[in-house]
Amino acid sequence: MDSRKQRASQIFSKTNSIRKITKNHYAVESQNSDNTYNVRKLSKTDVWTCECSDFHYRLRKLDDKHCKHIRACILLQDSINTENKIEQVSQPKVCPKCQSSYIVKNGFRKLKNGGQRQKHRCNQCKYRFILGENGFSKVSSDPKIISESLNLVMSGMSYRNIARHIETVHQIKISHVSVNNWISKYTQLIKEYVDSLNPNVSDVWSLDEMYLNVKNTKRTGKGFHDWIVDMVHYCRR
Repeated sequence: MDSRKQRASQIFSKTNSIRKITKNHYAVESQNSDNTYNVRKLSKTDVWTCECSDFHYRLRKLDDKHCKHIRACILLQDSINTENKIEQVSQPKVCPKCQSSYIVKNGFRKLKNGGQRQKHRCNQCKYRFILGENGFSKVSSDPKIISESLNLVMSGMSYRNIARHIETVHQIKISHVSVNNWISKYTQLIKEYVDSLNPNVSDVWSLDEMYLNVKNTKRTGKGFHDWIVDMVHYCRR
C-alpha cells in the first residue's frame, strides 16, 4: 500500500482525529505535531484543499493534489455514504429460526435503489437471514407501484386498465399479468396474517341474513337466488 494511503488510513482509524465542522469542512489532527489542519471540499465538485505544507507542495508540483489529510477525509465520507445506504432495522437481533441471540453480520444484499440491506448469520444453527425484511424485499418492482396497483384492484379497476394507468402516470411499463401475480401473492400474505390473529371476543354476537339474486346459482322460484349470512361481534364501549 502507498505510504500516503497508509498514513491516511491511520488518521481515519484513530478516534477523534477527524472532526466534522460542516458537510464539506473537516478539522484533521496532525500526526507529527499539535497542529490541526482545515480540510475543505468545494461543493458539488471533487476539489479539495488543505492547510498542510504537503498539499501546497502538491498543488504546485504534482498531479495528485490529495495529501494524507484529504485522503483521510475522503475515507470518512465514503464510510458515511456506505453507512447511510444500509437500511436500519429496529427488530430484536435474534435468529428467526432458533431464537438465538448469537448472530453476526454476514455481508449485504444490494438493492436496486443503490442501498444495502444487512445480512446476518446465526452462530448456533448457521441460518442466514436478513432482519426486518418485508413483503417487498424480493420483488424487482417499486413497492409504491405495487401498492398503488393493489389499491386500484380493490377499487374495481381491471388489470389491463391498471397497467395502462401506471404507464401513463408513472412512465413505468408493467404487464397485466404482473398485477395478477401481485394480487395472488399479497392476498395470500394477508390471509396468512389474518389467520394468525387470535381476537379477544365476548359471547354476544349479532346475526343477520339477506336473500340475494345471484347469477349461475340454483333456480329458486322466479329467479336465481342465494343466501348471505353476516355475523358481527357485539362490542360495548
